[in-house]
Amino acid sequence: MRKFLNKMRNKNDIRVGMGYTNLGKGAQMLMIAGITLVIMILIIASIAVKLSTSGVEIPLKRGGTIFSEYGMLREKFGIALGDNVRSLTASEIREAVNKTRDMFRSVELKHGNIFNAELEDITTDYLGYTHVMINITLISEDSKITEVVDYTL
Repeated sequence: MRKFLNKMRNKNDIRVGMGYTNLGKGAQMLMIAGITLVIMILIIASIAVKLSTSGVEIPLKRGGTIFSEYGMLREKFGIALGDNVRSLTASEIREAVNKTRDMFRSVELKHGNIFNAELEDITTDYLGYTHVMINITLISEDSKITEVVDYTL
């Protein structure tokens, strides 16, 4: 009897559990399409994860002109420089200028601008105030602003 049943089976029969089921060609194509879709989703997900963790930074554009950006930057640089200076020795002031410049440079680079600040001179007036002359440069894709700014510490 078993041999007879085996001969009666169709080529499209698939063994499920204890018995056989007959999947037509349309059902087989649907199953293959489903498996292909699942594999494609997994591949796309793995590509998306790879791209999101690659560490690529896209420059962000700020609204407004470079002149308004420079005015704000010049003011904030003086405030940050005052916060970074621990003592009024020349070496400490140089270190604070470099640290502040590097902070501002990394922020401006993310916005597509190039920032630089070079220490020009350190002087002390008759009242005991320390003046720091810094050459500040801000470059965008179509403009460049350079100015020597006097900060009082």
